[in-house]
Amino acid sequence: MRPEGVSRRLVGRAAFKAVEPLHPQWLVGSIPIHSRCTRRRKRFLRAKGSSMRRIGRRIGLAAAAVFGGVLAGCASDGAGPARGLTRWTFDGQPPGDLPRGWTTKATHPGDKPAQWAIVREPEAPSPPHVFALTHTENRGHTYNLTVADGPTFGDLELSVRVKAVSGQEDQGGGPVWRYQDEDNYYICRVNPLEGNFRVYVVSAGKRRQLDTAVVPLRAGQWYELRVRMVGERITCSLDGKPWLEARDATIPQPGRVGLWTKADAASVFDDLVVGPAGAP
Repeated sequence: MRPEGVSRRLVGRAAFKAVEPLHPQWLVGSIPIHSRCTRRRKRFLRAKGSSMRRIGRRIGLAAAAVFGGVLAGCASDGAGPARGLTRWTFDGQPPGDLPRGWTTKATHPGDKPAQWAIVREPEAPSPPHVFALTHTENRGHTYNLTVADGPTFGDLELSVRVKAVSGQEDQGGGPVWRYQDEDNYYICRVNPLEGNFRVYVVSAGKRRQLDTAVVPLRAGQWYELRVRMVGERITCSLDGKPWLEARDATIPQPGRVGLWTKADAASVFDDLVVGPAGAP
């Protein structure tokens, strides 16, 4: 019976030592009992050490996997290597500021730049935060932009969630890609006010429509926009359905990615994912 306050390990050690005779000259046949017990103990310790090393290796691999996942999660909310996917969930920073590595721009800017910030949105596709245009007094042909500093992509596949919040002159918005500056980029957007889904190229500050589709849309609802551009060929999908196709060679070089609204359209965005596209 194990005494109170004494661990099983100590009792086991005591019991093990008890079977070792104090006089190694006692023999069974030609092998000393002390020697036999010592060899058995060595074999036991070697087996135990081997098991512990295997367990240690497994723990090390598991820890590495967990740590790697943590690093991947940190890297995913910002610019990652151009050869892989980059994802912005906008959850890695507190509300109130721009995401790290993002800047705001405008095509045909008005007197007061639009304000963008991370805001809390419990019902976001990837809660708790989204990236939002929080205030704008712009009108007409002012295009509100926010772009990531990197990475840059030429041929790419991109997806983003967007929800129109308000706007009397315009509503909705969408992603931009192959962004060179505020006057040269591609844009795909939804507009619940007009009930359409369109893709454009903006060159030297002038917007040119490449394709359009009439789609029933409404403000306050989340939509997923997907873009694939390889060479000159563009395909844009809305909630998994391809609606738009176009060919355009205006901007062949790689560029940055970002988000766009027009005039007084206030919208929120979430789960922006972008990566290189292979040949079709």
